[in-house]
Amino acid sequence: MFKRSSVMAYNYGADRLLDSVNLIPFFHIELRAERVHMDARQQFAAALNEVLAELEASGDGHVADVGFISLRIETLSETALLNGDIPMTVIDVLNQARQHLNKSTESTPYSSYAAPVLPSMGRRGRPKFDITEYQLKFFKDNQFTNRDIALMLGVSQRTVERRMTELQLSNLSRYSNIEDDMLDSFVQRIVMNFPRSGMKTIEGCLASQGVRVQRARLRSSLKRADPVGQRLRSLNPIRRRVYSVRSPLSLWHMDGNHKLIRWKFVIHGCIDGFSRVITYLKCSSDNTSATVLRLFKQAVHEWGLPSRVRGDMGVENRDRTRTRKRELHTGRSVHNSRIERLWRDVYQIVLSVFHDLFLSLEENHYLDIDNNDHLFCLHFVYKPLINRMLDSFSSSWLNHKIRTARNKTPMQLFLMGMQQVARENGVVSSQYFESLNVDQINSYGVDPSAPLPDDDEESNGVMVAEPLCPLSANGLAAFTGEMSGVVGTDVWDISPYLHSLDDLRPLKQLYSSSTDIIGSSAS
Repeated sequence: MFKRSSVMAYNYGADRLLDSVNLIPFFHIELRAERVHMDARQQFAAALNEVLAELEASGDGHVADVGFISLRIETLSETALLNGDIPMTVIDVLNQARQHLNKSTESTPYSSYAAPVLPSMGRRGRPKFDITEYQLKFFKDNQFTNRDIALMLGVSQRTVERRMTELQLSNLSRYSNIEDDMLDSFVQRIVMNFPRSGMKTIEGCLASQGVRVQRARLRSSLKRADPVGQRLRSLNPIRRRVYSVRSPLSLWHMDGNHKLIRWKFVIHGCIDGFSRVITYLKCSSDNTSATVLRLFKQAVHEWGLPSRVRGDMGVENRDRTRTRKRELHTGRSVHNSRIERLWRDVYQIVLSVFHDLFLSLEENHYLDIDNNDHLFCLHFVYKPLINRMLDSFSSSWLNHKIRTARNKTPMQLFLMGMQQVARENGVVSSQYFESLNVDQINSYGVDPSAPLPDDDEESNGVMVAEPLCPLSANGLAAFTGEMSGVVGTDVWDISPYLHSLDDLRPLKQLYSSSTDIIGSSAS
C-alpha cells in the first residue's frame, strides 16, 4: 500500500493536471513513491509530468493538440485502473481533467456566423431566423448533426429541429438504402483500385459516391468482400499525431512527392493545415515551378486564397516564392509535417501499387528506364490512370472521418471553420498573423514531434524533365487516335502499355521529331 505522503503526491499531481486544463498557472511537481513497484510508479509519474509539460508548452492558454492530450489522459486513467496501487481519487481527477479539456474546445476565440433575423412584418412574438431550405440540405448532405448546424448558425438546436420539421426535412436519413449485395460490389471495386486502403478510407470512397452506411455494415461487407485484406490492414495501422492551426486558409502545406521519380513521375500536393482538405493532388511529368504555380492557382480558384503557405526548398517552389514571397515559409521537409503525413497515406493507398507494377515491368524486361520510347508510352498510358486514382483518393479523403477531430470529415472541418470566421470580412487570420513576431511566424505550422519524412530531402533539388516525344505533331495525333480505343482502367492490366509500344514503332518510322515534348497527350 502507498504511504500517506505518496497518496498525497499522486493526488497533487492529478489536481495540478486539472488546474492546468482550466488554464490556471501551474508549477512543476515531484511525485514520490515507495520502493515497492517503483518502476511502474515512476513510469506513471513520468507520463503525468509529460502531459503537464504539453499543457505548459501551450503558454498562451490555448491547447493546440487537444485530441492527443485527451488521449494521453485517457491512457493514464486506464493504466491507473489496471494498477491496483493507484488510488481511485487520482483516477477520478484524471477523468475530470479530460472532461474539462474536451469542454474547453467547444468555445472558439473569435465570433461565429449568426443567422439573420427576418422582419417581423407586424406579427407578434420573437422575430424568425432566416434559415433557408438550401442551407439545411447543404449541411445535411455533408453529414452535420442538428447540434453542429445550430452551433454554426448561431441558433438553438430546437430552432433547427423546428425548421427541419416545417420544411419536411426531419425524415432525411443519414444512411443510404442499399442492399448488402450492392454494397459488397461497391466495396470490392474500391478494394480492387485501392488494395492497401483502410476502413476509413473505404468509408470515404463510398461517401464520395453518395453511399453512406453504418460502420457495422461496412465492417461486415469488408469481411465478405475482402476477408484476407481486412485482416492484413488491421495488423499494420498508420501511427498518427495531432496537430492544428487557427482556421481554414490560415496555412497551406505544399510539397512534391518523388516516390515514382525513377520513372519521371512527380506527385504535387497541397493540403489545408486546419481542415486537412486536399486543395490539389496531381501527377505530373516534371517538377518545374510553372507546373506547381498552375496547380496552386487552380486550388485558389476552387478553395480560396490562403494567408500563408509552407513548403520545402525544392526547385518547384521558385515561382511560388516570387508570387507570394512574404507569405511563403520554406524549410526542411520535417517542418512540413501535415503534407508529409498525407504522403504516407497517398503512397500506401495509391502510389505503392504503381511502384510495384513498374518494378515488375522492369524485372520482366517490358520496361527500360533508359529507353525514352518506353518512358513516353509509360507516361501516355499510366499518367491519366494515376491522376484518376489520385482524384478518387482526394474525394474519399474529403469525406473520411478523422478520429482526432471528433470524427468530423475534412469537408465538415472546412465548412465549420469558415462559418466561424464569416465575420472577418473574408480576410482569414490577418489580424492574428499581424500580432506575431518573425520567429513565431516562421515556426507557425511546425510540429517538432512529427515523424521524419520518407523521401530523401536531397531529391527536392533534382530537376525532372518530361520524356521526349519521338513523334511529330501529326504523328502524335495518329498515335492518340490509335490508342483511343485502348483505355486502361485496371491497374495491373499491362496490355494498354504493350499495345502503345507496338503502335509507336511503325508510327515512329513515318513520323519523327526531336523537338516535340509529351504534353497534353498524357494529361
